[in-house]
Amino acid sequence: MNLYSPELNADGFATFNYITATGVITDGSVYIRSDIDQTLRNSVILEELYQILGPTTDTLIREDSIIYQYGDALELS
Repeated sequence: MNLYSPELNADGFATFNYITATGVITDGSVYIRSDIDQTLRNSVILEELYQILGPTTDTLIREDSIIYQYGDALELS
């Protein structure tokens, strides 16, 4: 079953639910496109796993950051 929608115009995305009062994450899912090359896929996997743990938006400030909007980070920075 393909849960990813190309209309989202993203290589991947993460969703999660949490308890507002405590901040405890109760469940989550990460979706990664399967039609991208492995190097980009590895970068997207790192970014989405990072973002599901807290910061949920990309940045334009640091090009060496895993969450840099236009980067392909291959390791955690």
